[in-house]
Amino acid sequence: MNSIQKLVAVLSLVVIVAACMLFFYGKLEKDVMNWIVLAATIAWFVTATLWIGRSDKTIAADDS
Repeated sequence: MNSIQKLVAVLSLVVIVAACMLFFYGKLEKDVMNWIVLAATIAWFVTATLWIGRSDKTIAADDS
């Protein structure tokens, strides 16, 4: 589960950067870019806060 959370967190950061770059190059409208970045930011906060600051020992203890 921890690796899935890390993957979603990293992918959400990639989506944020990609949306901003697409807006910069004129491929996305501002409203669309804002919604994409908002959704990706929420996804990052939800997934990243679950695993940042925890060690693997703490996670293993919580799962058992």
